[in-house]
Amino acid sequence: MSLRRRDVPVGSLDAVIGVAAGAAARRRDEGLSTDNSRSANAADAPDPAPRTHQDFRPAHLALVLVATVLGPLGCPDSNPPGPPQLDGDISRDADLSDPLGDADGDGLCNGSEQMRGTDPLAADTDADGLPDAIEVQLGYDPIDPSSPDRAALVILHETADSTAQAMVSDVVRGEGETYTGAFESLFLRDSDTTAATFYTGSVALLANPMENVAFVVPEEERFSGVLGMTQLVFEVRFAFGTAAPRACTRAYPFRYVIKRDDGSFVGTPRFILVVGPPGATLSDGPWCAPSACF
Repeated sequence: MSLRRRDVPVGSLDAVIGVAAGAAARRRDEGLSTDNSRSANAADAPDPAPRTHQDFRPAHLALVLVATVLGPLGCPDSNPPGPPQLDGDISRDADLSDPLGDADGDGLCNGSEQMRGTDPLAADTDADGLPDAIEVQLGYDPIDPSSPDRAALVILHETADSTAQAMVSDVVRGEGETYTGAFESLFLRDSDTTAATFYTGSVALLANPMENVAFVVPEEERFSGVLGMTQLVFEVRFAFGTAAPRACTRAYPFRYVIKRDDGSFVGTPRFILVVGPPGATLSDGPWCAPSACF
């Protein structure tokens, strides 16, 4: 089914922004704070003269990540014991002589920690809520608390009704082309599970201004006949559903690829789906312990 441009008013974008902003505010109250004001792909946006893409983009929507958690908090008593968890209470006198040891249990061996400049006695050197090994594997800086950007985190809790949505926005300069989006899960060391386990689908949501697009096919993640500077908004959806709870927090990377009909990549923003127990925060975890360090 196609939606012609007159069927989706520009005002719909403001409604989406309002819902997303409200959900983000509620998440901050729950202790899962993110910065949703910056575009994950702003560096790729064109820069026409005399106006820039900022003239076409609402102040509060470039990239909005929202996690909506429903249902009761707390795991059923019938759940089996979870996997090992990181121990945040580590003695400063721990033995670091073995370079293949892992004194803080974060997944980085002592030798790797010393080489990278991370704290071998702290599972999260920069105290940003993500263990050092997770950041290293995903290509982020484990000693920079601003890496990764908080806007790249999507939070999902271990309850059957828990859902999360990542709204991806990019600004293009169209000349009548078609733009499509696609979800791609990325692999993480020592994990048989990926973000695809929780993925339920993506849609082409809306454009701003809508009159710059001939028509939208939501279920095909497609905007056709795009003319001029236009903001394209896609929504990526996740649900915990019937997945098995693990009673500890873990991270699953993914990206959303936006292409033009000639095959050119327009944007490939990366995200981290963080799945954890109800009520857990990034800072207190508990994070699942790795089986071995590297």
